[in-house]
Amino acid sequence: MHFKVFNFIYYMSFAAKSFFNIHFSNLGFTSTQIGLINSIARGVAIFTLPLWGMASDALQANKKVLQYAIFGTMAISLMFLTTANLIIIIMLMVLLASFMNTIRPLYDNLLFSYLGDAENQYGRFRLWGSVGYTIIVPILGYFFEGTNVSNTFYILAGLLFLTLLISNKLPENEIQQQLDEDANEGKFANIGELFENKLFLAFLIYVFFMQITMNGNLTYFPLYVLEHGGKEGLFGLTKMVGSISEILILIFSDKILEKFNIKHIFGVSSSAFVIRWILLGLFPMRSIFLATQVFHSLSFGLFYVTCVNFINKVTKDKLKSTAQNVFTSVYIGLGSIVGNMVGGVIFDKLGGNIMYLTWAALAFTAGIGYYVFLSYTEKRVVN
Repeated sequence: MHFKVFNFIYYMSFAAKSFFNIHFSNLGFTSTQIGLINSIARGVAIFTLPLWGMASDALQANKKVLQYAIFGTMAISLMFLTTANLIIIIMLMVLLASFMNTIRPLYDNLLFSYLGDAENQYGRFRLWGSVGYTIIVPILGYFFEGTNVSNTFYILAGLLFLTLLISNKLPENEIQQQLDEDANEGKFANIGELFENKLFLAFLIYVFFMQITMNGNLTYFPLYVLEHGGKEGLFGLTKMVGSISEILILIFSDKILEKFNIKHIFGVSSSAFVIRWILLGLFPMRSIFLATQVFHSLSFGLFYVTCVNFINKVTKDKLKSTAQNVFTSVYIGLGSIVGNMVGGVIFDKLGGNIMYLTWAALAFTAGIGYYVFLSYTEKRVVN
């Protein structure tokens, strides 16, 4: 139950963070500058996530390291209220990313350790995060519309404080008890062996290209909504619709993973991304902003749950923790750098509609390519 409560509160903090770019826009930053802020910060994750993972492995204190990450994120979030300087904000975002980006993989490691052989149940725990997000994001949207979006930093800090308190109830990671003594030398020492796994390497390439589109959307969708006459309230409402749709997928995710072939699940998810980006690119209007969020379930929701389960199935026990951290580095690091930088330039020079059509073409190409790869290597994939 404590894992579910943790998810419920922690994902509320994601709702607060989703308003950051509107705050930056209100400070007068261009789309390119906002992309720079986000891409530099996310780029740091490529280097910091392995360091957090190694600290957790060396200390064998996954929960304690998780708590340090939560506290650091909480403290740094309040510092944004003290400045409107671009350089200082970039520095703060780098610090925030260094702490906040590691919370989810550290928590996931705790949860997978707790679930053991019932790893397909992950989605049923994750859905509580979507419930919390769904409840708070429209409230925040209308609240900020009537007040000031800078209040999001106070709310983020408060939610993280509650998360920190709840984390005390989480059990310690017991995965080390299941591994050989040799594994204690450090999982990251075996990272070369991990990249010899062709299934995992091809998976990372697919994730990289899909996350270029998803991270670009996360950064510029609120600006796209505002550009076409929407306000904070509409943005909050769209995020609520997306979160509700995600809950339905998470409820049945274990059954989906048990019944369907991995390549078909990724194929459906890729197609949902393509349709979502095409609709946003061609029809930038209130009804489409809301309607396309229904695809959030089949695109992001189905994609993420399948990814974390896929990693557990195609990597060795001694490399699972490393694999999850490498996945997260690509997922929120490399993909975000390219998505934010390229997206910002396209958004400024050609418009948001061209950016979304570019994402659609990229998602289509990556989805087809990975589907073909899995078809050729199907016998090696554990379903």
